[in-house]
Amino acid sequence: MIFLGLEEKVAASKMFPGLSCPLCHTSGEIEISVNRVQISAAFIPMLAMTIRGGVVQCHHCQQPVKLKLGGEPFKSALRELKSTVRTPLYLYSGLVACLLGLAVIFGSVFYQDRHNPYTQPIEQAQLASPQVGDLYEVGVNEKTPRSFGTIGHTLARVERVGEGVVTLRWHRKMVPIDQKMPFLQDFPAAPSDFGSETMEAAASYLQKGMIVRRGQDHTDSKGSIVATLRPRAK
Repeated sequence: MIFLGLEEKVAASKMFPGLSCPLCHTSGEIEISVNRVQISAAFIPMLAMTIRGGVVQCHHCQQPVKLKLGGEPFKSALRELKSTVRTPLYLYSGLVACLLGLAVIFGSVFYQDRHNPYTQPIEQAQLASPQVGDLYEVGVNEKTPRSFGTIGHTLARVERVGEGVVTLRWHRKMVPIDQKMPFLQDFPAAPSDFGSETMEAAASYLQKGMIVRRGQDHTDSKGSIVATLRPRAK
């Protein structure tokens, strides 16, 4: 449980010899104070706010005096006093620490998101208009009599593009599903890194991010595309 504290303290005070008490009419005994509200959490200062009004005290009659009874001279004296009040930065230390902590958290989340292989970019335009040499990172599916699911990640390279069909060549390496998902760029993509096995994938399903053999439906999906890359021409 976090203990919250609220405390009012005098931020500044000053005697004003030129002012007269409107109650006892004594001159030179008026003191004006400006108070500050300080908020703390677990005894750590979080925030401080100067109170708009002032406190007027007559040291002769020992009575608190309402500011409006003194008229403009009292208001002018209060403005003069408030102009000298400066809130120490340490009174905001808890708030600053919280903001810095939030900045670190959001920065860490942003960094992890940018470096998270599960949020790699998929360029829909590359799936709609594939070109020879395009690379796809694929979550490979396996269908058994009892289950259907992703067993790992590998790379597929576009070999040929025909009418309604895209021929893909599979990478020799597959990262098992029980290992951390890699980035597409982590796969070596030289011609020798790909095997001889190819597959004719339906272009209509490819646009949906699915690798499905031509003539089959989505229930026989061989994998789902999690990232795309079109290497720059050399």
